[in-house]
This record gives sequence, C-alpha cells and structure tokens, in this order.
Amino acid sequence: TIEKTTLWGIDRQRFRSAVQSINERKYLENKAFVDSVPIFSMLTPEQRENLLQVFVSQEFTNGQKIVVEGDPGELFYIIKEGTAALLQGNLEERKIYKG
Repeated sequence: TIEKTTLWGIDRQRFRSAVQSINERKYLENKAFVDSVPIFSMLTPEQRENLLQVFVSQEFTNGQKIVVEGDPGELFYIIKEGTAALLQGNLEERKIYKG
C-alpha cells in the first residue's frame, strides 16, 4: 500500500460457509414467495424447483424504466416486493403489485 491500511481477512472455509448461508436464506425466501403466488400453484413441485434454480433478483429505483413497449420479450418479470406502474405515453394505465 501507499498509505497506512487496515486489512481484514477471512479463511476460505468461513467465507464459503457464509456464502452458503446467504444462498440458503435467499432460496428459502424465494421458495416461500413462489409458494404464495397463485399462478405458480399449477406447477408441479419439480417445476417450481426448476423455477427457483433460475431466479435472478434485480432491484429497481423509483422512476426507473424496466420494460418499454416494443422491447424484445426476453425476460419474465415477477414483482417480489414493491409496485410498478404501467404507462402508455405519460398516462398511467394501472399499477401492478407483488406476485
């Protein structure tokens, strides 16, 4: 270093254990969410498990555009938390909520 520095270290086993713990917590949180969304009730347990394996969480800020009409439909979004507004032009058509 160029100046006085404080460095923290963690051994590989503890780091892996911490990451595994975080991943398990997120998995259980997502599983509870999927089980609470009515549209997923028609899926078999195996299909729901497959869905959980590919979930990726994204966070958006207020006013941030998520999808614009005409964009290619390459992703499927599910609101896990919060509210989104559907706009046509500058007019709010409706709001959509969790699930």
